[in-house]
Amino acid sequence: MTRAGTSTTWWFMEYKITIDLDNLIDADLLLKARRFLGNEVMRLADDYVPMDSGILKNTAFVTPLADALIYPQPYAHYMYEGVLYVDPITKKGAFHDPVSGRFWSRPNTQKERTDRPLHYAGAPKRGADWIERMWDEYGPEIEEAIKRFVETEMEKR
Repeated sequence: MTRAGTSTTWWFMEYKITIDLDNLIDADLLLKARRFLGNEVMRLADDYVPMDSGILKNTAFVTPLADALIYPQPYAHYMYEGVLYVDPITKKGAFHDPVSGRFWSRPNTQKERTDRPLHYAGAPKRGADWIERMWDEYGPEIEEAIKRFVETEMEKR
């Protein structure tokens, strides 16, 4: 939807989606459209999100103002980037306790980015840059769905 008019922008991780919404003056309808878009992106991206236990994908949410899709887990950025980050001193990604199965890093340590790619269970579909990869497959479908949603909501008025 690339017509002149009102424009609204959403940020999903580091991916910017802009859709122009002509004749959409009503703030309530704009918020509904934004929520619809956010939920569609979250729903369609679900199969692309890296998954071990499912916590990352299952805790995602669209903000109340529908201006962002949030993956709130502390490791979300790390998984989205798709490369190993390491402790600058030990050069390890994390320490592991085989008894508890727990992973940890040294407190207050800023990790360094490496060029070593992460390996994901469920790859190649599940993995880094999941929003971009989902959008490459479903972008036109999402644009049509948001257009139909807005048209249907306007007909109700």
